[in-house]
Amino acid sequence: MSTESRRKKKLLWPRKMNKARQKVTKFWVSFFATRTNCPRRSHPQTRTSWPIPHQLVFLYLDQAYPAPSESPASPYAGISDDHQILRWDLITNETSTLVELPPDLYPISMEWPQKSSSDGNTGAAVKKTNELLLVTGSQGFFYLFGKGNRLEKTIQAHQGAVISGSWNPTGSEILTSGEDGFLRIWSRAGMLRLILAQHHMTIYCSCWGPGGKQILYALDKTLIVRTTSSGSKPTEWKAHDGLILCIAWSCTSNLIVSGGEDCRYRVWNPDGRCIFTSQSLDYPVIALAWAPSGELFSVGGTNMIRLCDRFGWTHSVENPKFGSVYSLEWSLDGTQFAGATSEGHVFIANVILKTCVWKNVEATLIAQNVLNVSEFKANTRDRLEFQERVIHISMNYGYLIVVLPTQIYIYNVTHIPTHVVCDLKEANGIYMTLQSKRNFILCGHNGIASRSYDGRQLTQIKWPGMQSEMLNVRTTSLAEDMIALIDQSEKKLIRVFDTYNGRLLHEERSSSDIIQVALAQNDMSGPTERQMAYIDKSLDLFLTLVKRQGKSEMPKRLGTTTMSILWHVEAPMLATIQETKVRIYYYPQILYVDSTLLEHTVEDKEIGDMGPSPELVSYLESYIRLRKADGTLVCTTASYFVPQLYHFASVGNFGKARRLCRFVNDRILWGILAGLATSRGELDTAEICFSEVGHFDKVEYLSNIKTNSDELLQKAQKQLFIGGISKGEAVLLQAGKISEPIELNIECMNWDRALELTLKYNEDPKYLFEKRQEFLEAINVEEYLPPFVELTNYIKGQGQLQGQGQSSQGQGQGQGNKKAKPRPVAKKPQIQETEEEIEEVIDSIID
Repeated sequence: MSTESRRKKKLLWPRKMNKARQKVTKFWVSFFATRTNCPRRSHPQTRTSWPIPHQLVFLYLDQAYPAPSESPASPYAGISDDHQILRWDLITNETSTLVELPPDLYPISMEWPQKSSSDGNTGAAVKKTNELLLVTGSQGFFYLFGKGNRLEKTIQAHQGAVISGSWNPTGSEILTSGEDGFLRIWSRAGMLRLILAQHHMTIYCSCWGPGGKQILYALDKTLIVRTTSSGSKPTEWKAHDGLILCIAWSCTSNLIVSGGEDCRYRVWNPDGRCIFTSQSLDYPVIALAWAPSGELFSVGGTNMIRLCDRFGWTHSVENPKFGSVYSLEWSLDGTQFAGATSEGHVFIANVILKTCVWKNVEATLIAQNVLNVSEFKANTRDRLEFQERVIHISMNYGYLIVVLPTQIYIYNVTHIPTHVVCDLKEANGIYMTLQSKRNFILCGHNGIASRSYDGRQLTQIKWPGMQSEMLNVRTTSLAEDMIALIDQSEKKLIRVFDTYNGRLLHEERSSSDIIQVALAQNDMSGPTERQMAYIDKSLDLFLTLVKRQGKSEMPKRLGTTTMSILWHVEAPMLATIQETKVRIYYYPQILYVDSTLLEHTVEDKEIGDMGPSPELVSYLESYIRLRKADGTLVCTTASYFVPQLYHFASVGNFGKARRLCRFVNDRILWGILAGLATSRGELDTAEICFSEVGHFDKVEYLSNIKTNSDELLQKAQKQLFIGGISKGEAVLLQAGKISEPIELNIECMNWDRALELTLKYNEDPKYLFEKRQEFLEAINVEEYLPPFVELTNYIKGQGQLQGQGQSSQGQGQGQGNKKAKPRPVAKKPQIQETEEEIEEVIDSIID
């Protein structure tokens, strides 16, 4: 195993606003709406003077008042103690007054509604979400400003200062908390809708949860999660050893981060389970903000800025001499965040050194609009410069995707100078790109779009109530012909769509919430079906086969205590993290072929303690990379020969597959080949493989199939062995055999199906009744199935079997009412009892 450095992202400081004329006591910054590229500075510490009058309290990216068309950057809007809302343009350095505030308004916070793609309940686009500006004041009021720079509403909300005010994700409700200990929800028009909580202590911070259905707030050292519906019990836990000063809840990753006077920040899941606890810092944590993608968050303190992964470990630490950072907020595209400090400075930090790796190729973003692509085998390096800033990069399956504000660049990594460029209407909300062999998807606040590598848009994925801004890499999975999404409004449901036409193919429903889904990246299971694995809230791992036509297979449990899953990029092999080990399922579909072979197709790699939230990063060739909870990258190896074995099976060359297994002489390879040969009807190869793994009962059964002179029964036995009861039954029914399928279902205890066939083909039910009675007497249980209760009454002359037809002709005379026992189908032979007989079977196979 080897480790790699965690420091993959850094902060570039291209711009800093000059100190205000008066000392700032509290300062906040927030980004919203669309931003384009700021001028790139050659030196990371370059500063720009900025005329900021008076004492600033809040700074915000102006969404309600868009920038002039000639300006490539949206301006900032700030609110100050001189009772004005001012706007500064990043390009022209011009200052203008937007709103003159009432003289008695002393602001504490301000916020424009979030930019959301749809309403969580109806799926309809939300309009008017950018028309009202929310400002909270120190005298217990909050204020709503509309277009035209006019004050539309003044609402008495609390006794004392309104410390926190925020819009819900759809912009239809307002959450406020204050010094009086009340937590209230208001309508867009300023009408009180709900009092969520009342305490005897000040509520210093509160925020909305994903979808606007939950509320998070801090009370002293405790975090409390409440739902907006009445009557539900809140979830609360002690989060810090000191007063909690700031909180943030990501709607994308559904994780909570909190910071307090104990000089620590912690990451939580919504149930209160601690995922990460930082070391004790020098000063209290007073500012937190999530990136829109939910993969990063920023932390602010006194002369300290941290860029952290969603699981808490640190990408980068900066120590600018700005004083205390009172507030942080990310841009909508996630490329930069801004902060405001106690010394009156406003800074903008750009996230750089994002890295993507595919085999021997590495792409690194070294500046806002500069990308280095290195090929280590040929020792070449290409420098790609763009006119606009880079919003997102992704590299997989030999293609590099670069997303800009108005364009997409698509590169083939084998020939970088040749590329495809396509236009985008709006890319600033794109926060995730997923790739497959033939296409890729762009996921953002405006929905999900599927595109081919020639730049052509294939389709858009949508459904009523869709909340695309809440999707992430764990809840979304892409294959070349399917895309699977966990419905965020109903987390027990997985929706599978066609990537080419957007048609809904399948809906998979679980008994508990689903936390991760993954589609196999190949079509080894057939051109009309694909394997899909998912993890539920209980950490149970399930596998199912999704079919493009017809009914999909029922899911089967594959494992337990599973924390992360990842498919191999070329072969149907599944890597999982279970407790302290990496478990590799080399042939998970064996559950639908022969579940007794599963133990022969699994390999465990002991890693040791990986922390509470380890994550699989890549599974390429024979290497598996995973990231521990502390951010350390660990590499382990899987079998090198299994992908080659799959290749031989896919082209039907089972002779080479057998020779490979004999050369390697690995029990896992023999178990995989046994399943592959069985599923494809190669019974000669399957017989050899079963003998190698010690399944001698199957060896004898296959030998009996060969010696059976009845071709019809031989074919039915093969189908029974390969595909189960349904396929063997279908062969017999197509040949006009009725009693044999009934006997087959009786032997398998499939009583309902046996009765169904009896009624459908007008067979005498007495034989089925006798077998059912023998079964009930053996287990000492009274009849409990309603159809068989009716059958019992009919046989005893106390009633009639509903739907029973007349017995077929020709069975009356000479036989009476007694039905001759049908000839049973061949049964699977039992395991050999002596070592001599086992050796004889093996010798016959070798000969």
